[in-house]
This record gives sequence, structure tokens and C-alpha cells, in this order.
Amino acid sequence: CARDNDCGLPANATASTLPEDPTDLHVDATEREQLSFGWRRPSKRNIIDGYQLTLYDRSGMKSLKEEDIIAPQHQTILSGLYQHYTYNVNLRACFREAKTGTNICSKGIYASATTNPNPLPLTIAERTASSMVYHFSPYGGYREHFNYTLRVRGRKDEVVCDATKGRCQVTGLPANSKIEASLVVCCKHKLCSLPSDQVGFTKPLGEFDCADPSTILYCILLNVNLADEMYSVRNAWLPHNIIRRQDFNVDESVDGKLMVRQPVVNFH
Repeated sequence: CARDNDCGLPANATASTLPEDPTDLHVDATEREQLSFGWRRPSKRNIIDGYQLTLYDRSGMKSLKEEDIIAPQHQTILSGLYQHYTYNVNLRACFREAKTGTNICSKGIYASATTNPNPLPLTIAERTASSMVYHFSPYGGYREHFNYTLRVRGRKDEVVCDATKGRCQVTGLPANSKIEASLVVCCKHKLCSLPSDQVGFTKPLGEFDCADPSTILYCILLNVNLADEMYSVRNAWLPHNIIRRQDFNVDESVDGKLMVRQPVVNFH
């Protein structure tokens, strides 16, 4: 307008205010090299077409990954991340401007989370009739940050492994038996790896003096009669003197005898 209020034609423009930010953003480490995200949408007065999730390095300066999520979805998972690495994340609510087709997004909310450590390969180093020794390669650097636990299927107690030597020892196992063990790595943040499974077998018991009452349950000499299914036991300490051959895991040996390699569990 001129000073005398002589005005020209108006110039029109349209602008949009930013949408509200989403709320309650939570980030969790799941599975291997993954982070899961969940949030609540802004209030219903906001028109939301989707969300923009940006993953930054631990400094928060470098953008590493970006993902667009279409509304009304309120969760997503990012995979292929570094193991046991702290990420910063920014989540923005967006709508598409009708005329220009550009996305108008909120400033966003921030969170950070650390991925789980990866499972470590577990190997069997030694085994006896009653014990197993496992080896693994501990994480380098700040070793006190991690702890290593071995779990054996069928046993409630867990074995705390030697983080310096990368060694786990389990004792009190049954002889000549299948042992299923799993190594789990956890950090001070209570983030744990998936289990590293290893299956092995304890050794059978060696030959014992069958005249010794302390070993009688592990060593029984049987009369061999391959035509018969029943065998009489040559030992007065046993509660019964007749057993069935299929009740035992036996190894054929010399001198016409069978050596029992597993504890006696069933008499007839």
C-alpha cells in the first residue's frame, strides 16, 4: 500500500504449522543386532501421514540410517546394526503437504539404546565321565563390563565362567550322557546375547573293581548267555540277582563277560 492507502492486489501464500511430536518413544534391544521401536501418535487433532525415524551414531552427529513409517503403524524394527553399540534416535511425526507433496515434520523426540552383545562360539575343550570343560573367546577391552554364564539343560544352577581364561567347567554330570549347554553373554546394562548352544557327551565310566561296594552301581559283571534274555548277577550286594540286559548300556568285553557302563536304574 502507498501512504495514502492506495493498495495493490494481494499476494497469497499458504503455510502449515508443524505437527506435534509423537510421545512415549521406547527403544529396546531385541534378538541379534536389532533395535525395536514403539511410540504413541500425537493427539487426534494432528493430521499424520507417517513418521520419520533417523538413527545416529553415539555422538548424535552422524546420521547412519533413516526409515519412513506409514501411519497408523506405531512400531518398527531396525536390523543389521553393530553389536553392543549405543545409538541415538530421532522420531518425527509428518504429514504430506497437498500442493507441493513435501513432508512437513515435527522437530522430533530423542532416545538412545544399546544393542545386545553377539553370541560367542562355544567349544568343548575337555570331557570326563562326570565333567565338561568349555572354551570361548571373551570380548576384548573392558572385560569387567561382561559376564559369561553357562546353562546346562536339565539343571537349575548356572555356571559362572572365567572371563579371563574364557573357560567354563561343569561337574557332577552323569556318565556317557548327552549334555546340552548354552553360553550367554551379558553386560553391565543387563543386555544379553542369544545363547550359544553346544551339544556333547560325557565319557563312559572306566572299569572299576566290582568287589568295591562304592562302585558297585557302576560296574556289574553279568553271566553271558547270548541265547537268553535274562542274566544272573555275580554280586551279592545287589538287591536282586536277576536283571534284563536291555536295562543297561553294556559293552561286550573279553573273557565272556559284559561290562555295564551306566548307573543301575532298574532292577527286576
